[in-house]
Amino acid sequence: MNLNIMYSCNENYVIQAGVSIISLCENNKDFSNINIYFIEDHLSPKSKKQLEEIAEYYHRNLYFYEFDKVCKNLAVKKGDRHPNTIYSKLFLNFLEKVEKILYIDCDCIITNSFYNLWQTDMKENIIGGVAMPYSNAIKDFAGVAKDSQFICDGFVLINLEKWRQYNMEEKCSNLIKENDGNPHMLSEGILNKVCCGKILILEPKYNLMPFMLLFNTKKITKYFNIKQYYSEEKIREAITNPIVIHFINELFNRPWYKNCDHPLKAE
Repeated sequence: MNLNIMYSCNENYVIQAGVSIISLCENNKDFSNINIYFIEDHLSPKSKKQLEEIAEYYHRNLYFYEFDKVCKNLAVKKGDRHPNTIYSKLFLNFLEKVEKILYIDCDCIITNSFYNLWQTDMKENIIGGVAMPYSNAIKDFAGVAKDSQFICDGFVLINLEKWRQYNMEEKCSNLIKENDGNPHMLSEGILNKVCCGKILILEPKYNLMPFMLLFNTKKITKYFNIKQYYSEEKIREAITNPIVIHFINELFNRPWYKNCDHPLKAE
């Protein structure tokens, strides 16, 4: 079985990307083949060689694509700490023969196999991801309906057949332009808005985020002012048996900083 993966980063996150790829390969040996599509923003020759050596060690395929060419129609204004590479997941038409892909942020560690997830029937859904506990006010700010699903875009299962069928790349590009290069909630807001109504919600174990480690379901619904979220059982399963650990820059220090206080930093 073939597994298709996408990463994207500049030189600032290449070490994290390398660690993430190692964790991916170590925990997905049940796949006969893994294709890693890497959109790089001016990586040094040394960094690219190191990533290639990782892929070669695990006998996996690594393909580099230049960010400036893949995202040539990206018209965003630089204005915060996020690199423009976060928008790479919105420009996927270059993968003409790929039917499905998993986009993974470089600050994610994989601790178990994607085998069951990869066999998920997405039906008419365009993307799948773990739900964010956003209030109606935040959803309104992002321009999505109050009763709609809203996912974190740091780990996304993408149905590329439907992506192309519904012209999603063009819709993403147009939405950025409509917002004068300053889209609300960046790539996450765009992805959730253009795919609204066609989003598959995955279990939280596929994107264990810091707030899940600190708050139980009752506190999450209270603090984020929402009616419901994942059950306490599902949150507990994500904590005790995660498949993806996402070291988002919130609540805890990240593992590549000194004095990291993240409970799962050892991973």
